[in-house]
Amino acid sequence: MNEIRLVGKCIDLASSSVLHEFKSFIADDWIIAGKPVWTVTDSSIIGGPEPDTHGQIFYKTPCSCDIVMEFDARLIAPSDHDIVWWYRTNLESKPWGRGYLAALGGWYRNLTGIESVPDFALSSTSNSCPVEPDQWYHIVSGVVASHHFIAVDNSVVFELLDPDPLPENHSGHFGFGIFQSHVEYRNLTVYVPKWQRIEEKYTE
Repeated sequence: MNEIRLVGKCIDLASSSVLHEFKSFIADDWIIAGKPVWTVTDSSIIGGPEPDTHGQIFYKTPCSCDIVMEFDARLIAPSDHDIVWWYRTNLESKPWGRGYLAALGGWYRNLTGIESVPDFALSSTSNSCPVEPDQWYHIVSGVVASHHFIAVDNSVVFELLDPDPLPENHSGHFGFGIFQSHVEYRNLTVYVPKWQRIEEKYTE
């Protein structure tokens, strides 16, 4: 997905700077939050299964800019919910400071959405992209100038404008999550997005 068109913005992913590209994963590069339900292999990060718990895994090195995450993810049957990823999340506070989480198959009703943390004041969901177990999904998601989005399999399925965006110099981590689920993540690339504003017009 080389170009991501949002309302009033266009991200040129092909020309964006690559901040991190994970051709393989090294366990020591990641911070586990919550219960230790994570397995880091050479090719993937697997969360769960463990009933009645949640957990997060964050890359140790923070960044202080808008980012876009591109990765593949699947639910491992019989799990049928909660593919979760985090971005720009501050780990200085416990359990976490300001930041964002996004999810497919979440909120108990197989919804797509984004939440702010730790207060969850910014919370919006949609039934735009239900997910199924054992199917790989290609996900591109992140934030540019307070404009959050989720694209799945080369189609933008969710957009959200944050009325209270993070400061430009906010330092935060990116990573993945589980919520009573069993999920595998692989092929992660993190970009500093190159984008431009675009004028929207109706077709005559």
